[in-house]
Amino acid sequence: GVSDYCDAASEALRLGGLTNPNIEAIVKLKPDFVFLLGQHAGLSNKLSAFNIPVNSFSNDRISQVRDSVLQIATHLGKVEQAKNILEKLDNINFHLSKSMKVLLIVSGDYKANRAIIAAGRNSIYGELLEKLGAENVYKGDLPYPSFSFEGILKSKPDKIIYFLDKNQDYDKNVKIPGIAASYVNDPSLLIPGLNITKISSEMFEALNDK
Repeated sequence: GVSDYCDAASEALRLGGLTNPNIEAIVKLKPDFVFLLGQHAGLSNKLSAFNIPVNSFSNDRISQVRDSVLQIATHLGKVEQAKNILEKLDNINFHLSKSMKVLLIVSGDYKANRAIIAAGRNSIYGELLEKLGAENVYKGDLPYPSFSFEGILKSKPDKIIYFLDKNQDYDKNVKIPGIAASYVNDPSLLIPGLNITKISSEMFEALNDK
């Protein structure tokens, strides 16, 4: 089975996505074990009703991704492989030559009146921004604050990075005139995990994009 985000053959069983897991499809696969994010408590209870063992973890911060990698690897007997993955994570060495104030938008469309959601300092994306040497324009404690169009202008970012889903048109629906911007059009990067190094690389390229 594959998620809705995977590029796979049409005959592969689709298991849904982060917000719409397909319970029937998961049960049909008769898995020996299922790993879930902590936000899927309801799904955990439903799978347990089918006597499917479940373990939950979080990936909201870099430290939590590290813990989940080791947790899964220990269960699968792949601890040494996990250590190799974590070594790559620890050795992320992209860094900006000069600091810039950045607003990283992970969802929303101001022209369609959809709430604009940014990545705060207490999110995994905020951590990665800091690791890359950028300054997050949002100074509050919320991991994913909402912004109005006026709020974006008031925050005066040097650059906006947009993480877009596959249905958004960057130039027509999202870009704000007068503010330098780059975008990452890969919806899989909105579900952080083992792809942290790729997220960092894409963010670094976006920050340096002229």
